Formats: sequence, structure tokens, C-alpha cells
Amino acid sequence: MNNPIIRVKMGKSNSYLIQGEEGLILVDAGIPNKVTNLVKVLKKINKDILDINLIIVTHVHYDHVGSLSKIKDKSGALVLVHSKEKDLLAAGSSGFPKGTIFFSKIISRLANKFLKESFEAVTPDIIVEKEFDLSEFGVKGKVIHTPGHTIGSISVIINEKHCICGDTLFNFLPQSIYPPFANDEELLIESWKKISNYRCERYYPGHGGEFDQIKFEKGLHRAIN
Repeated sequence: MNNPIIRVKMGKSNSYLIQGEEGLILVDAGIPNKVTNLVKVLKKINKDILDINLIIVTHVHYDHVGSLSKIKDKSGALVLVHSKEKDLLAAGSSGFPKGTIFFSKIISRLANKFLKESFEAVTPDIIVEKEFDLSEFGVKGKVIHTPGHTIGSISVIINEKHCICGDTLFNFLPQSIYPPFANDEELLIESWKKISNYRCERYYPGHGGEFDQIKFEKGLHRAIN
């Protein structure tokens, strides 16, 4: 299998299906009411929602967990989240992250003042800290802790080639992968350095299309210099 990663557009963000020997792993669950988007992609690859055995939450923001409750109910899959954000997921609410540039700082202040990020609460089944081996789900890979965008942000390394990174990396602009929102930018850069150690070939962000190692390394160089 050349590329086990399949992108699913789930409204404002991407979700990703990982094809394994024991079924499918879904990474993130988009905004609310997007289950049909997932089902359409599953049909294209001759799979069913019941083939999903695990749902990995890269971080608990409404645009990544909005359809989580419905997908969990329909698939019966286990839900994995970092320990720092399990209570947010179980409460069905989270705050808006801090902005990293002028316009996003304004958006962040307004959002935290006037909006409430709420979603259907989900009780997670698997709580991770530093790393989690995915071999028991038929996938050669692991979950790693990559805080910065949020304190409990995680990324997924598959076959030592692919990195599904949630909002730790963005890909909206031709020359930038820096997220417009992050609660701790120092931690974010440390997480980028951690990801760099894996020397992955392809990167799959929560927003924007996938990109290669060259773009990632250029982005890291600009961020630390």
C-alpha cells in the first residue's frame, strides 16, 4: 500500500482515514453534521463506517470533534484523546486558542468574548500521555504528544513516512505552515522539532492540503531563525 492515508473534507477542517490490517482508524471528526461526508468517502474505497475501529482526536476544538459523537455511535469505534483534554471532550466545550498574528489575535479575543465552542460531549475510551502504539489496531505507527496549538495536541506518525498533525501545522499559504492560532508558541516550535526527528515524507494538516518534507523543513527553519 503506497499511501494508507485518505483525506476526508469535514467542513472547516480535514479528517483522515488510515487503512490498516485490522480495519480503519479515523483521525479527527470535523464540524457537526458531516457524517455523510465520511460515509461518501468510505463508499468510494468499498468500506463501511463499521470498519472504523479507532477515532483519534488531535485536539478538542469544535471543528475537529463536531461530528465525533455521531460517528462513534454509528461505528462503535473507540475514541483516543490526550489526558490534558479528556475533560474538555467529556464536557462538550472548549475555549478558542490565542492568535499568533495580528488578525488572528483579534479573532481570538472576539471569539472568546462572544462565542462558545460547544459540541456533543464524548467520553473517551483511551487516554494517552506521551506516546501510544497503534500496532494493536493493525497499523504501523504511533501517536505522539505535540503541544502548542493546545496543551493536549497530538500528532500521528504512520510507517515512518506520514505525519497527520492536526492544527500543529497549517497549509493555507504557499510559503507558510505556521498556524494562525496557538496557545503556546514556544511549545509549538519544540513540537515541530520533535516532529522533524521523524523525517516524514508527507504531512497532513487539519487545514489545507498535504505537503512534503521540504516545505516542512523550510517552515521550521524560518520559525527558529
